[in-house]
Amino acid sequence: MKYILLSIFSLLFVNICFAQHENWVIKTLPEPGNIGKSYKDFIPKGYEILATAKGDLNRDGVVDMVLVLRENTEKRIDYIDDTNFNSQYRPLIVLFKTKEGWKLGAKTQNVVMCKDCGGFPGDPFKNVSIKNNVLSVTQRGGNAKKWANIRKYQYVGHDFYLVGKTDIDISETEYCENKLIPPGTYTDVNFITHHKQVKKVLKNCKEVVLCSEKLHSAPLEKMNEYLDI
Repeated sequence: MKYILLSIFSLLFVNICFAQHENWVIKTLPEPGNIGKSYKDFIPKGYEILATAKGDLNRDGVVDMVLVLRENTEKRIDYIDDTNFNSQYRPLIVLFKTKEGWKLGAKTQNVVMCKDCGGFPGDPFKNVSIKNNVLSVTQRGGNAKKWANIRKYQYVGHDFYLVGKTDIDISETEYCENKLIPPGTYTDVNFITHHKQVKKVLKNCKEVVLCSEKLHSAPLEKMNEYLDI
């Protein structure tokens, strides 16, 4: 009976997340291709910047910008005391720099998790970065079982696609010696090369490869369609 109740609760929780997630502020933004004189032209009313990243994303040699937004009424409340669970994912906006100003390259509310999605530790969002024309988003959370993930997106053709992901089951609360990574099991998938590797990072920083395999070829998923729950 206990497991049945837990299963029902899990289904209800997922449905609530989806229901609230469908209330996308991102739909109020212009479609990609629109140009604004300032990056501030793309921040919806009632929202503010949570994080930014700069770098060349469309390989034109010009520095572009990524904005991660949040509601300006969003409060940092400890999860255990928060009776109003916030499951609203945050907007992420990609802006290409042009001679005319900032061009909207992409918009999504599928990537950056809600402030309460990390469980007891709080806000799971850690950072957004751009390196080698790849946009990366790092998030981390978990209660008894700690986790972290990195999602990598690249501009291919005229859209952004998920090209890589790393999922981490964290086994220790402290970072291993001489490395800024926590010990645990790392599952890396490269959707360009269709390669998957599972490795274990020990407390002494030693890495042990548990699995390395070639995956079947499959179409890339668009950034605005891929959703982690």
